[in-house]
Amino acid sequence: MGILSGLLGTSDEMSSESLNEELSGFLVETERIRYACKAINKRLVFTNKRLIIYSNSDEDSGQVQYSSVPYHNIGSFDMEYGEFRKSESKITLYLLSSGRVEEVFLDSDVDVKQLYKLLSEFIFLL
Repeated sequence: MGILSGLLGTSDEMSSESLNEELSGFLVETERIRYACKAINKRLVFTNKRLIIYSNSDEDSGQVQYSSVPYHNIGSFDMEYGEFRKSESKITLYLLSSGRVEEVFLDSDVDVKQLYKLLSEFIFLL
């Protein structure tokens, strides 16, 4: 699975090829997917330029919502997780440009500490 193997849970594995194919219409020419992880109702995709958050298809309408968040627009972020009940993990992003707050509830397969470190690297080092 390559670059995605560290963060994607085994319950819903996605190959980098299928993810690239799924998001090909959204990525700019020089944009590359670096990491991805599955949340309860969403996917988080970290590219070298932005964070893409998209919802799973609504079974009734078949619609998918995509949000594009440039890393420089993330003012701060919080993470909560339980040592024993990982299903309660969540990340909260505070977006500067819109004042919007994005909450993402994480799958139990996601390594929350690794995700926190990754998000820190993208926000502060890119």
